[in-house]
Amino acid sequence: MKFTKVEIKQLTPDYIERLNKEQLANLCKGVVADLVEAHDRLNTNSSNSSKPPSTRAPWERSSDGKATPENEEDEEKDLPDKTTQQENGDDVTPKDPPEGGKDNPKKDDAQKKKPGKQPNAQGFGRTQKLTVTQTVVHRSCECKSCNASLDANATFTATGGHYVIDIVLPKNAEIGLQGTYTKHLYGKSLCSCGFETHSLQHCTPSDDEWSVTLSEGNLIGPTLLAFFCFLKHRMHATGSKVQSLLQWLGIALSIGCINKCFREAGRAVSTLEPQLLAALRAAGLLHVDETSWYNRKVACWLWVFCNEGLVYYSISSRGQEAADAVLAGFNGDLMTDGYKVYRKYKNRMRCWPHLERKGKALKESWDKEASSFGKFVVSTFAHLRDCVYKLRELPEEERGPLKEEAQARKVKLIYECLLKQESEHEKTSQLASEILNDNQAIFRVLGEPELPLSNNRAERQFRYLAILRKITYGNKSEEGCRALTLTASVVDTMLALGQNAYEYLAKVFDLRRKGSDPPPIPFPTSS
Repeated sequence: MKFTKVEIKQLTPDYIERLNKEQLANLCKGVVADLVEAHDRLNTNSSNSSKPPSTRAPWERSSDGKATPENEEDEEKDLPDKTTQQENGDDVTPKDPPEGGKDNPKKDDAQKKKPGKQPNAQGFGRTQKLTVTQTVVHRSCECKSCNASLDANATFTATGGHYVIDIVLPKNAEIGLQGTYTKHLYGKSLCSCGFETHSLQHCTPSDDEWSVTLSEGNLIGPTLLAFFCFLKHRMHATGSKVQSLLQWLGIALSIGCINKCFREAGRAVSTLEPQLLAALRAAGLLHVDETSWYNRKVACWLWVFCNEGLVYYSISSRGQEAADAVLAGFNGDLMTDGYKVYRKYKNRMRCWPHLERKGKALKESWDKEASSFGKFVVSTFAHLRDCVYKLRELPEEERGPLKEEAQARKVKLIYECLLKQESEHEKTSQLASEILNDNQAIFRVLGEPELPLSNNRAERQFRYLAILRKITYGNKSEEGCRALTLTASVVDTMLALGQNAYEYLAKVFDLRRKGSDPPPIPFPTSS
């Protein structure tokens, strides 16, 4: 809406008569725009928007809560009144309460109350008093009535404001962080036409996926919020540890405020997720891995999709749909482990160290047959690895003899796996079957030696999140999971690109609170 409630009260008949033709035309355009938006809002209901059916008026719903058809007659017309019931001998007295006690409305209300601060309760404000380091006055630049520009000489009257706690990073040849406590003032500016235009802090519309709002009126500044993300990701700090650290900076915040900041950071960077997914699906090579995670003490899985210039995290189930949701449309090379979910994707490769570790376990077995097979697997992969390294150093026209040697060792391994596939030793039979069933992905690197041999990039990538999992036991909400994965994806992608990740985060937070689009992630453009 263009006009606020206070500004509409100024549109009196006396004020309108004083306007000239041009000013009146500008005023009418703004009023018509507000009327159109108001009409659209009034026409919004559960059938044409995301509003739930419970928002319908009682007379628009039937007894079961569903919408009442327009041609349905008023139910009250068919109901007999009390006098008729009494004449017919019907009992209209209220029934006695059930045995076991009387009705206790206070007890019922207490059971329905949610924990925490109740609606319309008095509440408590901040008790810490800080020294204001700067005052910023937000003036309107243009009159909403006549569209005349308002300069600094226009009369300004403050009507509200808020405080922001932030930090300033050290510049060249400086040491330490510097805290700031800024006072922001909003108010009305008087135009020469007599209209007072009010300046308001920006607040993003609500989002069904997020319980937090993005607003210029938030207490925590963008740089301090980026510092919170650094403590969460790299220092594995919980809300209580962040609270203790802030005491060294002279800042007192509740754990609830700190946790809310983490969720706000997730919503701020959520607009960057389409860029990450688009770059991921257009990538030529991806490393994928997954590890366990907890959400409300329920076992989930943390997925990582990464390459040398991109990182994307996701917390969901370990089923096929979780991988498909991210990899839909991906046609590049995929480096994975032996999890069967990946077998549907083309251009797949297998991680050799996974197979070598299984061969080493057989090599150390007490079973002679299993130990012999394990030694053969380990020695074969070691020889093939040396062949791949040598092939990478040779030009394409000189690789023929070495490729033939590698193919011969591969055939011997496959033949040995065919013999051991029906072995009575369970681990031997499993490894032999695994190599046979997935041999195309395993030995693809022999024909394309430039491809990677291991999935170490993915395993190293979420190592710090695995440490965070051991400390925090995961997340306590879906919103917390999304906030963690989105902020971690943006930070690790910026670090992979060689950029200042947390300075970029601070810019994103600042622009999103003002209602502007964040700067795009600087992915390299393909020539």
